[in-house]
Amino acid sequence: MRAQMSSETPTSKTPFTEPIERRQGFVVDEPTSEDSPAPSAIRLSSRILLSRRLVPLSPARRALLGRAASYTAVGMIAAVANLIALNTVYNLHTGALGGIWHYLLAQAVATELAALICFVGNDRITFRSFAGQARPWWIRCLRFHSATLLGICITFAFSTTLHFGFHMGVVVAQAAAIATVYIMNFVVHHVWTYGRVKAPR
Repeated sequence: MRAQMSSETPTSKTPFTEPIERRQGFVVDEPTSEDSPAPSAIRLSSRILLSRRLVPLSPARRALLGRAASYTAVGMIAAVANLIALNTVYNLHTGALGGIWHYLLAQAVATELAALICFVGNDRITFRSFAGQARPWWIRCLRFHSATLLGICITFAFSTTLHFGFHMGVVVAQAAAIATVYIMNFVVHHVWTYGRVKAPR
């Protein structure tokens, strides 16, 4: 049996037989005839498979990354709308309102507009397959607003401090505050807002 195995030619390559130099980590130049090299598509696919082996992504992780990307896209749209609304309302002449009250009005309008955009976008796209979709839409909306209340308070406090305490522009201060509460809001909505629906006892 050993004699027969040793007599086999080493040129017949299978997934279990590779040149000893390749198994030991050496790079060997292979023939470059027209029949021997693999097509570029196969080489590219092998690199993709290798990268997946080095950084394995389970279906749950891929779904989480997809939700994070969707949440980010919706959040960017809401952030732009927030900044536009804040800048527009803040630069309006509101008569008796001035100073901090003028700023509070602009903050309220911009914050509520961004919250509604985030709810509609994430409810229809990001968390559309979650168990929380079994609840009526108005309950989902209330839970979404309740979950974002802490983030809104942090956004308001941080933005106000930067604007009046550090004399930053309203747009810069608001953008910094939005970036601060981004991850916190995603975790809260992911775990609680669209969490499991308890079965009736």
